[in-house]
Amino acid sequence: MTTKQWLLDNLKDYRKPVSASAMADGLGCEMKYLLRSKWRLRPRVSPFSKGASTGKYVHRLDEVGPDGVDTVREEVIREHGKLLKEIREGGDLTGSLLIKAKGIGETLDKAIAIAKIYWEKFPPKDYIKTICREETLEETITTELGELPTLNRLDRIDIDTRNGGVWLRDTKTTSQGFDSVLTGYLWCAQCRMYRVAATSWLKRSETEGAIRGFILDMIAVPGIKYCPNTKDAETKGGFNHYIQRVKEWYQTAETKAKAMGQSPETMTSMAIQFNEPLLNREFLQGLTRIHKMWLEDPVPEKFSRDLTRAHCFKYRKKCPYFDLCNSDVSAWPSLIEQSYEIREDQKKG
Repeated sequence: MTTKQWLLDNLKDYRKPVSASAMADGLGCEMKYLLRSKWRLRPRVSPFSKGASTGKYVHRLDEVGPDGVDTVREEVIREHGKLLKEIREGGDLTGSLLIKAKGIGETLDKAIAIAKIYWEKFPPKDYIKTICREETLEETITTELGELPTLNRLDRIDIDTRNGGVWLRDTKTTSQGFDSVLTGYLWCAQCRMYRVAATSWLKRSETEGAIRGFILDMIAVPGIKYCPNTKDAETKGGFNHYIQRVKEWYQTAETKAKAMGQSPETMTSMAIQFNEPLLNREFLQGLTRIHKMWLEDPVPEKFSRDLTRAHCFKYRKKCPYFDLCNSDVSAWPSLIEQSYEIREDQKKG
């Protein structure tokens, strides 16, 4: 069987609605869009990321608020129990489940400390009302090629009851400087796609108000962990002592950043106002490019790799599809069977 025939027989074009992350993939690296969004390939084994796990729990804590901390703890305890059960039943052939089981408790503790400090620094304002939270929104956008289905999951939409201003809100945790996240955020795929989705939601829900912009809650992930048996023993104050150590870590990090001429902030909430039309020329050009890829036959020769290599190590991590891009297509069948699986589900953009 030829490689071309194997790809046709074993991989199909799923043509799922385009999310913000899929659009960012395609505009940065067409090949990644083919592999991830059209063929729906995912690594069979994904290394546990403490940063991603911490961010996940910070988002969940933001969703439930201060009164829901115990709820999140119970959720993680159940998740830990499922992991241990799978390990006992022999389902951890690579050891990745054990690493995750050991890591989620640590990242939850860090997320709770972050959330408590954030809530203390930025207490809720009584004139801000949350009108939408964690909702998946589908919207069809018309490009010069026709109708393009999109799907995105919004974290939160707030309204300022004093003036009717509507703000999209997103929490971002990072171990890098804030400048790396904020640079160009106003015209990135996520910002623009979320704005389209939110505009559609307001119309469908018959909510009055004008979308003013984005509120980004930016939080640096501290490099220290909770040590209940040593540094944070009960005799020293337990978890409250850990929270104090995290506060001191933030203060030290801010001092160092300021001395180096970098952004000194480690935790902030900032508003970014929209200053362009909803479907502006630049955005529509990007949508048309991704629409063309969405319509294209899933043939590797029709999708280019990122010649700048910027996506190969985006966020200082090697792209999970690098081994495929770095190999001749004739080797793809064996590589795909060995290292990847197809996941038809579609998550947040």
